[in-house]
Amino acid sequence: MLTDYHQADSRSQKDLTAAEKFVFDSRRAAFFPAFIVSRFPCWSELFLLREFREFRKQGNHFRIFTLEPPKNGYRYHTNVESLSVSELFNARCFRQLPGLRFVSGIRRLRNIAPRGLVSTASAMVRAVVLACKVKQYGINHLQGCFATWPAEVCHIAAELADVGYSVSAHAHDVWARPPLEPVIRDATVTVTCSRAACRELHRLFPGANVHLVRHGIQQSPLRRFDSNDGPIRILAAGRFVPKKGFSVLLEALSILHHQGFPFRCRIAGDGPEFLCLQRMRDSLELGDCVEFTGQLAQRDLRKEMRRSAILAFTGVRDPRSGDRDGIPNVILEAMQEGCIIVSTPLDSVSEVVRNGETGFVSRDASPASLAASIRLATSRQSGWSRIVRASRTLLNNNFNPRRNANRRWKLMRGDPEFTP
Repeated sequence: MLTDYHQADSRSQKDLTAAEKFVFDSRRAAFFPAFIVSRFPCWSELFLLREFREFRKQGNHFRIFTLEPPKNGYRYHTNVESLSVSELFNARCFRQLPGLRFVSGIRRLRNIAPRGLVSTASAMVRAVVLACKVKQYGINHLQGCFATWPAEVCHIAAELADVGYSVSAHAHDVWARPPLEPVIRDATVTVTCSRAACRELHRLFPGANVHLVRHGIQQSPLRRFDSNDGPIRILAAGRFVPKKGFSVLLEALSILHHQGFPFRCRIAGDGPEFLCLQRMRDSLELGDCVEFTGQLAQRDLRKEMRRSAILAFTGVRDPRSGDRDGIPNVILEAMQEGCIIVSTPLDSVSEVVRNGETGFVSRDASPASLAASIRLATSRQSGWSRIVRASRTLLNNNFNPRRNANRRWKLMRGDPEFTP
């Protein structure tokens, strides 16, 4: 029945017979998916929180299941009262076990065996619990919010409970820990948020149903630039991990400092490289002009953006893991708040930061090149208002939260009138 339904989906609404339209309208009214995440809502996953709220705002009904309990040392968003979030790790619903298709599920279990014995066993346990939840709540679709563990659990649970599933793939999923082929192959659809990641998934999995759906960002009032004769205020934000390239930023700021370029830089974030970066700042004698703020709440980070002229993004490819950023939300948020973006060159970032048009991109990821781009951006302050307007136009055209959430929901649901 599911096969016939998806065959009907490939045609436009006007081509469907009356019977097919009746079936589709009934399923659309009854579409009740569940989103599967590892931990939620992690501090770095604000984009998921925004997306879920937009789904809810549009009148859609769904549930959210987390695979793991909160972890000490992690920060989480707390304002999620309007969302139905349940924890799978302490579920007590095994009374549904007789209704599950264990033989088929075990066959799919072999697909994720390359992840290792512990990961495979853990995925199976959670998939069984999730499949029970599917039966308990009448869920008819699963969405793995990452292409790693959440998608692997969905891959098994969907077979156990006889429902479809889809996958969201993000930068880490694509570049550092590519998803397993059967997980993408068996999904009804896989979505990703950058054109670079979309190309890579098509390369890895020819024939897979992969679509580009960008995250949404809310519009804010247009910012006016005042003349600034004092030090340029520079902001950087992110997790202190190798792919964020904060060491490149500090070396670039050291170059500017020795050239007598006036600036004040605040770096927001936290992570395993914090102490190393702090020592590096001190060794470069930047203590008077570079400050680490720690991790900031979203409202405080937005205030920092409104006080800053430049948002410096220094993403690089991690040489050990191959991990790299997609389109960081901090860039989109800073654009929305009127910051001028100065970025190192990354394929996905170049989709939004267009040199001289919506920001400035350094020639390469070297400190000298980044320092030169910061100087260039500062020398062209008369054109900043034009860059901000171009940035906001790009955001409105490509990162509209209502339109993109609606597109993602239709892809999950398999609307026949939806044209990718």
